[in-house]
Amino acid sequence: MKARIAAALTVSIAFGLSSFTASGLNTDAGTTPTNLDRSHWTDRIRDARERVHTAQNLYVTAMLSYRQMRHRRRARGEEKLYVLTLRKAAQSELSSAEHDLDRLLEEARRSGVPPGWLRDAMAENNPAAPAD
Repeated sequence: MKARIAAALTVSIAFGLSSFTASGLNTDAGTTPTNLDRSHWTDRIRDARERVHTAQNLYVTAMLSYRQMRHRRRARGEEKLYVLTLRKAAQSELSSAEHDLDRLLEEARRSGVPPGWLRDAMAENNPAAPAD
């Protein structure tokens, strides 16, 4: 009797495991991202944030030049065209940098990067972030 129960239990366990592995679920314990992945994503996000910060500074400078030009009301010709071109280029660079950062964050999310890593990377050296 004990042998029958043991045989039945063995068959059911073997059948259960084979159907579980055939279900496509990943049973590997090593599926979590490694620390190398963390530094990789942190570096990419830091670079994207630096690009956004640089573009913001360029845009602020271009807007100041534009406001000064409008205030003086004397800028014409090439000087006016230069200021308007600089403003438009700065605006498009800022838009592009912000879009690239958003795409990178979405790519990280879809790749399974833990949200805490992204929050930490976004909070690094961020003057707008609250101090602990």
